[in-house]
Amino acid sequence: MTGALHLTEGDVDASVDKWAAPSVSAPVVNYSVLEELGVGIDDSVQEANEKRSLEYERQLQLSLDYVATGYDAEWASRPFFGAESWVQKNRLEYQKSFDVKQPGETQLAVSIPIDRALRELFVEARREITDALCSSAGCTLEAAADMSSPVWVPEFSGIPVRDLHITVCIPSLWRRLETDLQKRLAYNEAVGDAMARASAGHEGFVVEVDRLCLGKDGSLLAVFRTVGPQADADLKASSKLSYDGPEAVADGTGLYDRASAVRDPMTALRADIIGVFFERGLAHCQRSSPEEEEHMAQRLLHQATIVKTVGGSTHGYIHCSLARLAVSPGHTHARVDLAEVQRVVRLWSARLGGRRMWVRGFKLSEMTGVGLGGNKNPFDGAIWERDILLGPPPPLPEPLPPAPPAAASRGSPVVERVGARPQHGLFSSAAPRSSSQMERARRVMTASPEKGL
Repeated sequence: MTGALHLTEGDVDASVDKWAAPSVSAPVVNYSVLEELGVGIDDSVQEANEKRSLEYERQLQLSLDYVATGYDAEWASRPFFGAESWVQKNRLEYQKSFDVKQPGETQLAVSIPIDRALRELFVEARREITDALCSSAGCTLEAAADMSSPVWVPEFSGIPVRDLHITVCIPSLWRRLETDLQKRLAYNEAVGDAMARASAGHEGFVVEVDRLCLGKDGSLLAVFRTVGPQADADLKASSKLSYDGPEAVADGTGLYDRASAVRDPMTALRADIIGVFFERGLAHCQRSSPEEEEHMAQRLLHQATIVKTVGGSTHGYIHCSLARLAVSPGHTHARVDLAEVQRVVRLWSARLGGRRMWVRGFKLSEMTGVGLGGNKNPFDGAIWERDILLGPPPPLPEPLPPAPPAAASRGSPVVERVGARPQHGLFSSAAPRSSSQMERARRVMTASPEKGL
């Protein structure tokens, strides 16, 4: 991509000042690669939702076909002798799928935390669905935490309630970063500045639960669609979002429709974040040679736009991962009644369908993959994160007059913790991490590929 500002961890000090220049206030995004992948960057809410619904229906049909015939066929093909050791071996492989391949590597992730009310419902649904799975195999949910149980549902299979999120994109591959902490943080902040600029032209928007899905691979997902304001009958729908805000939805003065003609906000946000990331040369893969850059960019875009990793969709798949369950005959010692489990999933889909959440920003985090939920959790064990609001930054407050000097008092002095994580921020519902989790994150920064964690 010509004209890009190539910025990597190694040369970030020489490039950060360029980011602060006034000429970078309105980034111009090259969407050509996204268009080649089939991402409908200019789709309306209605068009994007129609494409999403087709993909969700396709995934549902695959799951139902697996329940009808696929599961029985796989069960019949299990080895007659040594089935128990075969299952245990498969369970170990399943456990490894949650790990980072190279210890010490990290990855940047752009995620939207789920609000408190909705995530509590998601956790309740997950509990009932996994309980139905365990009951069908003759064990309890508590007993299923043991690796020798008929069905194995370990703690790491589900993302903790405080960390439930919608993935916007993964704008970097797993990589071992610069060991110089200052350069590392400067690189992350430069990426955050780029994301903030990409988000300045977007406003808050609303997502709506479409359904819950249990894939044949055991992925339990909540999938979403977007809604937008109805256009005035005398005016053409603008391609720029013009929402009135959550108050208008609450008091009835604004009507949000899943068939709105405005530009789809989620697809637009995702495209701008990915596009700016490449235009400004922030992608880690751009440290490769020019000959390899185009190939690596395609590889990264396939991951970032969730083309291959989730559902094979190029049309703005919006999902929240609730759990990755080991449900196949190769991972259970007893048959499970997947038809009953899918029935519970459908009941929760009916209950949750139409629930809405206001999106006012996202988190950019450097994830380690060492927390609960493993490499699918961008928050637990993260060693750096930044909250980014949609829309232009608010005006700076007027400076306060200097306070009069306080009289000296006896007692312990107040010590300011440099670098301490704030307890409340843009997403105040996120709970602080435990000291053990932060220690595991610090170990990631010093782990060697040979020794591991």
